[in-house]
Amino acid sequence: MEAEALCTRLDRDFDLAHCRDDWSRMSFTNYYTDNFRQHYMGLMLDYAREFHQVFTAVFPSAAVLDRLLEMDARDCLLVLHHPMHWDIRNKPSPFIAIDESRLDALRNQRISLYVMHTPLDRSGPYSTTNTLAAALDIDKTGDFCEYFGWPCGVIGTTTCRTTGQLARTAAATVAHRVRIWPYGDDLIDDGLLALIAGGGNDPDVYPQLAALDIHTFVTGITARNEHSQAAHDLARKHRINLIGLTHYSSEKFACIALCKYFARLDLPCLFLPDDPVLEDMG
Repeated sequence: MEAEALCTRLDRDFDLAHCRDDWSRMSFTNYYTDNFRQHYMGLMLDYAREFHQVFTAVFPSAAVLDRLLEMDARDCLLVLHHPMHWDIRNKPSPFIAIDESRLDALRNQRISLYVMHTPLDRSGPYSTTNTLAAALDIDKTGDFCEYFGWPCGVIGTTTCRTTGQLARTAAATVAHRVRIWPYGDDLIDDGLLALIAGGGNDPDVYPQLAALDIHTFVTGITARNEHSQAAHDLARKHRINLIGLTHYSSEKFACIALCKYFARLDLPCLFLPDDPVLEDMG
């Protein structure tokens, strides 16, 4: 498919014109497109005129990019949820930019990069939280919590009776241990719970959950540190159990689901898996 035509379609289908984002923390180089510098989404690296294949990934980690390069992929598009890699162990910032040697290698192999952060976090058929809820067999009943003006959280019901049972189900789904912060009753009243994939452990979330009488909350990053201490204090105050799945594992289902979108365009698509950072959970 002609590259410009596909990117135009992605812009339209995921409504980038009505989304906002902020990646001003990035150190911009001449590699990035002018549009990405202005809007922090859409086509970030413009290196191919035709796309013969599409890949998806949560982060542009060294492992993901090296795997793509070692496959000798050419004339293709890598669709990312984030424009930078995430590793909570990295100091002073957990966000890590793509190094120039890999940017050069991507250009040499004509691999373009397209970023959808807010467009995938907001509620929709391919959203990070909707796809996480579906993977956990949670029946969605509503949305809550806004991110850049759009709902990003899910309210739903589970057949799991306790947070312990839900955590075991989640661990089986993401294929690694998860973390419970037991601030409330283990019983999930009426099966009611809420989810926000990624970094949903924010102080603004807990008053909303308390008002909805929800006491089970699933998200990605739950490590207790200087940034999140206020959120943990509010979770304890409102007796809301917190379950962490890691940043990567809570968001990967959106990138997996995107392969169905590209299949309908008759474009072969492959999700590139990565390793979760278990320290995200604390």
